[in-house]
Parts: sequence; structure tokens; C-alpha cells
Amino acid sequence: MKDFQNRAIALRGKGIPYHLVYHLLEATPKFVKPSPGQSKRFHDANLLWRGTIDDREIEAINDLEMKAEGLTPSVLDLRAMVDFCCIWRYDYPENLLFICKSIGEMKAYPARCHYQVGTERGEELNTYSSALKSWLDGKQVFSTEREQEITAEVFRILGTKNPLKEKLAERTYLGLVNRYFDCSFFGYDPSETRVSISPFFSQAKSSNRQNRIYELEREITREMGGESYNFLGEVGGVEPPCHFKYIRRLLILIGSIGSLKWRGYTPSMDPRMKGRRELTRLCLTVLESFFREKDIKADGALDKQQKELRDKIIASLGKPDTIKKWLTFSLYKNVKNQTLYQAYTMKQWVEFVRIKDAYISNLSASG
Repeated sequence: MKDFQNRAIALRGKGIPYHLVYHLLEATPKFVKPSPGQSKRFHDANLLWRGTIDDREIEAINDLEMKAEGLTPSVLDLRAMVDFCCIWRYDYPENLLFICKSIGEMKAYPARCHYQVGTERGEELNTYSSALKSWLDGKQVFSTEREQEITAEVFRILGTKNPLKEKLAERTYLGLVNRYFDCSFFGYDPSETRVSISPFFSQAKSSNRQNRIYELEREITREMGGESYNFLGEVGGVEPPCHFKYIRRLLILIGSIGSLKWRGYTPSMDPRMKGRRELTRLCLTVLESFFREKDIKADGALDKQQKELRDKIIASLGKPDTIKKWLTFSLYKNVKNQTLYQAYTMKQWVEFVRIKDAYISNLSASG
């Protein structure tokens, strides 16, 4: 990804067009000649598991696609949105509910997938790196209430300075600055809200940044020996910033620096991280009831949050028809696959990221 640190890029309403990734949805050849203008392949590429062909659910999904004649660009935009749904993102299950709303209205809205984060998430990542820098500089700097909360939290966790802590904190700060993310999106936002998508890193990067990281890592390893291993891993974990555990893992690292002991401090669990598997099972049940047109069995064990999610999904989808059932069945299959396998939502995710980045690069080049 080309570094655009010296140039701000923003989107207003018009995001990356969904049609740029249509081909990433196509896989199984259709068994009958399609009508003019229609794809020769079914849109099941991201629903197949390692090329599996004996899958009754895939057959049923593709049968619905054959019945849904004349797939327009607006419908294909919705189909792309379906494959964007990732249950490991920080904004799940809200992202699934938003896709259900789009299916119900038969109108594609903005959506994000691999490496893409919302503006609030981007600002939060910026604030954590700024807070680390503030601690190193010895003064708290913030401009909003949320920034004040994060900065105070980082200062509290890190505690009193000493030379080893400062080296670990600086290395963590530089490692965080090194993590790429962007706030771009696919689709059209009718509110035309201005979304800054560059810079792609939380702080400006100096030319000798990588050399400084190596220097710090050598010094830390000399002082800590084998205990330095966990402190010098990928900042935030190996997952991208859109992963739901990213910030928690960052806080575990910061807390470990503060106590100079790995996992010597463990942050409290964010309520949004709890019950994800139970919510997913509920989502699958509700989605399946829609495309099979069956009533959902009453479940007195559901808590308030689960009941609200169930009711919102039902209300969002509206009345079933062939296209809605095809889209909902595809969404169900996507989510189900993620519970069974370590599956990417977009199988050709490297190509997906390349397409996304190339579009943003062209925006920058065109001014």
C-alpha cells in the first residue's frame, strides 16, 4: 500500500463501487445458459469450503439464484454486502443486522470488510497511539472526552516511568504506528458524510522508525532475556485492527509493560465481547426461519439482548420473496461457515485488499 501520509484523502457519500469485486463472488459454472447480461457462474465463491461440490445448501442457494431472474447491479451490490459479513469484527452483530436491513429494503448501503474500520474505531486507534506518545513525553494531551478517558487509562496502567518501561512503551508506540488501517467503505452513503480515509496509520511515520524499533528490541532483549518474547510480538496481535480482540490485546500489552510482567495486568472484559457464539447461533436460527419460511420456536431462555436482536432481524428482513431468500440463505451460509472453519469472508482477500487500495490510490493520484 502506497504511503499517503503527506496527503489527506476523504470520501463524501460515494465509496468504493461494489461492482469492482463482483468477480470475487463468482465460482460454480451455471448448468444452463444464462440470459443476456447475466453471469455464467453462480455467486457462491465465498460460500464454498475448499472447493466442496457435494453441499446441499450450496445447491439450494444456487437453485434460488437461478429462479431470481435478472440480477440487477443493485441486487449484486447486496450480494457483495452479504459476503462482507464477518463475525470476528468489532462491529458484529450490528454489521449483520445492517445487512438484513439492506436486504429488507432491497437497497445496498455502505459496508466494510477486511482491514476497513469505521471512523470511530479509527479515532480510537489514533488515541491509543497518541496516549502512549503522551506518556513518553510526560504530559496528557487530548481534545475530547473519549480521548481524555483513553489517555487517563493508559497513564494509569503504565504507572511510574523507569528506563525499561520507556523502551517497551516506545517500541509499542512505534509498533502501533506501524499497523495499517483505513476508514474507507464500499457503496454509497446517502447522508454524504465526509469520511477521512487517509492517513492509513495512527501517527506520522519517521524515516528511521524501523531502525529505531530494531534498536529498542535489541536493548529490551538484552535486559529481559527470554521474558521479552511476549512483549515484542505484533502490537495488537496478529489479527487486523478490525478484529474484535484487537484493542483488548493492545491493553494487555500496555498493562504488562506497566507491571513489567506478562499479563501482570488484565483489562476488564468489554460486555460487547461476551456471548458472541450464542448470538451467532440465534442469528443463524432466525435467518434460516426466513428463507425456509418457518416459524421460530419460542425460547424462554433468551435474554433481553437476544430477544431484541431476534426481533430486529425479523423486522428488518420484511416479507420473503425469491431474491430476499437467496440473499438471506447466502448470508446464513457465510456466517455458518465462519463458525465451522477458520474461513475468510472473502476467499480471495488479498485480491480484495489490492482492489480496495488501488481505488484509493487512484483517488489520490487524481487529486
